[in-house]
Amino acid sequence: MNESKLMTQERIPKLMLKFSLPAIIGLLVNALYNIIDSIFVGNGVGDLALAGVTVCFPFITAYMACIMLIGMGATSLISIRLGEKKEGEAEKIVGNAFVLFLIIGVIITLLGLIFLKPILIFFGASPDVLPFATIISYSVTSTWVLYHFLSGKSTLKIKLENLKLKRLVVNSILLIGFPTFVLQVTGSIQQLILNRSLAHYGGDTALAVIGIIMSIVTLLVMPAMGISQGAQPIIGFNYGARQFKRVKDTLKLSIVSATALVTIGFVFSKIWPTQLISLFNDKPELIELGVHGMDIFFKFLPLIGMQMISASYFQAVGKPNQATLLSLSRQIIIFIPLLIVLPLYWGLEGVWWSGPFSDLGAFILTGLWLWVEIKRLNKDSSIHNKS
Repeated sequence: MNESKLMTQERIPKLMLKFSLPAIIGLLVNALYNIIDSIFVGNGVGDLALAGVTVCFPFITAYMACIMLIGMGATSLISIRLGEKKEGEAEKIVGNAFVLFLIIGVIITLLGLIFLKPILIFFGASPDVLPFATIISYSVTSTWVLYHFLSGKSTLKIKLENLKLKRLVVNSILLIGFPTFVLQVTGSIQQLILNRSLAHYGGDTALAVIGIIMSIVTLLVMPAMGISQGAQPIIGFNYGARQFKRVKDTLKLSIVSATALVTIGFVFSKIWPTQLISLFNDKPELIELGVHGMDIFFKFLPLIGMQMISASYFQAVGKPNQATLLSLSRQIIIFIPLLIVLPLYWGLEGVWWSGPFSDLGAFILTGLWLWVEIKRLNKDSSIHNKS
């Protein structure tokens, strides 16, 4: 079965499994690496070292934002072009995206090396934490990617003539990838403000605790993010091919699957909270604060799945404005004002409650927007079927 028939005729659940499973596995491996690293740091060095690792999170998130700006933008455009049967244009996007990856990697690495200490201090490292705060260098091995595109096993190939940057192609990649970039950058800003607020109201122990909580929540939401990444090319291809029923079916299955997987993780965190926190450090004060903070912070965690899938959907169908707004809603528009205001009245408790309140607000906004979009999609589907 060729690529076009596969995307437009294969059963949606089978396609979802094919595209999502590798993404889920890759993301889980990365999340587990971070968790194991934190466990070794917390038990081998101590809670101050955990706080030091936490201080580094905003920098790492900002780095990932730049990578995903190109990756997600290129993936969406490639899927749409393949759905439109424009393989030549899709290969131009692949070549330009590869060059952009190299450029961004060099720039980010140089900035990190030159401004390391000022970045760590600004990100909330106290004098006690600063000696432990080190930037973890993430080297991404691209050999297997190059082999895939150059060996003939891929539908698309990296060709020399496509490595020359084209303004129109680059602008399109950046435009479509911008919502994901915004989501990650705002996540970095969110972590920065959260770290500084926790350090102010709860000290270094609270800073270590939020590092543990973020490590756990990252692991719990990675399956949903994998489903989001797997659904994106299916939605984009079928949207380009005007197969609107398959677009809706993929969207529905993605939301149900992502919500179910996040809910399973949520249940685990409720059953074994003490065991989860104590994996990282056995200090009683840290465990007590960690269990309490995680209980509040995870109140509406199952709602995140739908919000993630919906933002990815708008990105996949080439609607960056909607995707950007939804991406901003949870991280910036709702969360940061709450994070600034609530602690003024509730102190450290206000910091913890900022998370679930923002999750709930973003879920409501996303639900309303998605309802309008599905109505429009049904109308377009009806018009297409009559023509």
